[in-house]
Amino acid sequence: MKFKNNLVKQLVSDYIAELTPIYNKEEAAHMVFWLMEDFFGISRTGMLLNPEKKLSESEMLTLHFAVKSLKSHVPVQYIIGKVAFLNLSLKVTGAVLIPRPETEQLVDWILQIETTPRLKILDIGTGSGCIALAIKQAMPDASVWGYDQSSEALAVAMQNAKSNELDVHFFQADIFQENIDALEPMDVIISNPPYVLQSEKYIMHANVLEYEPHSALFVPDDTPLLYYEAILKQVKLLLVSGGRIYFEINERMGQEMVVLLHSWDYNEVYLKHDLNGKPRFISGLKQ
Repeated sequence: MKFKNNLVKQLVSDYIAELTPIYNKEEAAHMVFWLMEDFFGISRTGMLLNPEKKLSESEMLTLHFAVKSLKSHVPVQYIIGKVAFLNLSLKVTGAVLIPRPETEQLVDWILQIETTPRLKILDIGTGSGCIALAIKQAMPDASVWGYDQSSEALAVAMQNAKSNELDVHFFQADIFQENIDALEPMDVIISNPPYVLQSEKYIMHANVLEYEPHSALFVPDDTPLLYYEAILKQVKLLLVSGGRIYFEINERMGQEMVVLLHSWDYNEVYLKHDLNGKPRFISGLKQ
């Protein structure tokens, strides 16, 4: 791309125009402004207050390569290496899913219900650690554990715990193991496991399909509840009587999940909708 000048306002305008054939204009603008603020501390307000602000040659080069990555569908969160999740700033890499607003809604819902201070809480398939860490921040007296099969994901979660100064016990385990060794009985168990059907790939954006870990996203069409069934089996003796389990789910599988939880003898099964009115979360009370 040939630059007209090094004025920030001109660079922003040019890059938004360059990205618009790939993203819609609002999304393109959001990403360019995000890069400007994260890389150079220049906000939209700052540009309005200082319309003659310029970038140095090295800064222009940094921005150029970031936009080049965006044009290759690399998620902006991976480019800057972090994402905001509730009150946390979390590191993200290609080893973990980028936390979504829906998962923030799941955490908010849990925090509305689980108000006892010293609960023992387990997050299964923790990824970046977003759920476990957000709950620990909101419930400092709770004991929180999180596990993942991926050592790379666990490394990210542990870095996030350290950078946010939160004491969460992360460890490596497999959802399909029958037992989780050395864990105390849990009052609350949470999971946002893979639930996107293989047949739903066609509706996914390229930045998800090409860069986010498929092992944390997709399930076979013929066994869509594979991970939920394995988790319910795994935690049958781990979750205390009167404890609750919470899941984020595929919006198409709400009623199937209600039936599944009832089949494992959970009471007070509640299917909750997200802010878009889609059945996205479910909880059950263990007898």
